[in-house]
Amino acid sequence: MKKREKKNRIIMPYVGLVLRIIVGMFAIGISMMFFIGMTENATDLYSYVVCALAPIFAVIVVGVDLYMRYKLDIKPLRKKKKEQDGNPLEFK
Repeated sequence: MKKREKKNRIIMPYVGLVLRIIVGMFAIGISMMFFIGMTENATDLYSYVVCALAPIFAVIVVGVDLYMRYKLDIKPLRKKKKEQDGNPLEFK
């Protein structure tokens, strides 16, 4: 049973990252639909700028979220694997 639990601990962060990528693509798509729908009714430059902030904000939020998930979940797994391959008696 321990082997299966260890495998799940390695796989789950990647599954979570893929799900976050899928949800992020939906969020960016919805913000683009908002942008297209609202720019049809925009009359001046200020309205276009305000409408353009929605997709820009969505891309920033999704990008930062994916980066933080990668940094907090995936990177420690890779570090542990590299540390295991090295000499345990070597000073760092």
